[in-house]
Amino acid sequence: MARTFILHRGKKERARQPWLTDTLVGLEASLLRALWWCCGRLGPDRGGDLGAAVVGAIGPHLSKSTHLARNLAVALPDLDEARRAGLVRAAWGEIGRVIGEIPSLGVLSGAEAAARFEVIEHYDMDAVRRGERRAVFVSGHFANWELAAGCSHHVGFPLAVVYSPQANTGIDAALQAHREGLGVEMIQRQNAARGMLRAIQRGLNVGVLLDQRYDEGEPVPFFGHPTPSGLAPAMLALKLGIDYVPMRVERLNKARFRFTFHDAVEPDPGKGDARAQALDMTARAYAHFEQWIRERPEQWLCLKRRWPRKVYEQLGLRP
Repeated sequence: MARTFILHRGKKERARQPWLTDTLVGLEASLLRALWWCCGRLGPDRGGDLGAAVVGAIGPHLSKSTHLARNLAVALPDLDEARRAGLVRAAWGEIGRVIGEIPSLGVLSGAEAAARFEVIEHYDMDAVRRGERRAVFVSGHFANWELAAGCSHHVGFPLAVVYSPQANTGIDAALQAHREGLGVEMIQRQNAARGMLRAIQRGLNVGVLLDQRYDEGEPVPFFGHPTPSGLAPAMLALKLGIDYVPMRVERLNKARFRFTFHDAVEPDPGKGDARAQALDMTARAYAHFEQWIRERPEQWLCLKRRWPRKVYEQLGLRP
């Protein structure tokens, strides 16, 4: 989910009209809770359909839609304008489907997992299931990324995931209540490094979405352009001698998904010190992301500016 889905106002505007901001924040939370109430009673498939219909109609008219379009323009520059616009519309439908499935996270991750989840294991998950190995699983905002955590019970391993709280506290509280159905521990992003370390020390594995914006991160190539990225997951894997595993989520049809655990990205001592090795590992994880995005661009649901502003400017795009 976007940290603020409907409300998107500048800091100066919010400061001038705090009463209006408070009203809109409350309205936003109420509308989303009402949608979730309806979707929860419809179940995963029809709830996803409702979310796709509502958000698919509204989303393309929101300011955040420009981020979707410009991110696609950077990632896939050969797309013509009509094709890119079609992908943006399809992505909003996908986002709506994710939102519509939020009330069913527990059902999808539990009772219906066997019927709805397909799992491919290129990585040796048996060692993780037996507790002989620990891993940092890295993915991005693909398909329903929430279920990248929810599949852990079906696959059979304990997991803690890093998350960013929603800007709207009412939405955040409701979302966290639904996420309890995933059956995983949650680590807030601002304490991520310490939280991940403690989780590993307690016998858990860790899941991280890497395609978030890290303005103070290290530059990592992504579709040929350097983008600030967090190295903490790779640094943690190096420090503790655990595996660094790219994990893909694909939507197959409505609320049916494929989860692919790829081979671990091994550190290359020839790259230099630990930071240089972590940078290389992160870049190789991004190479997986690039392939996934080229194959299913409508399932990459990145609603934020992903590259530095100068990258968009160089391509003639207003960031």
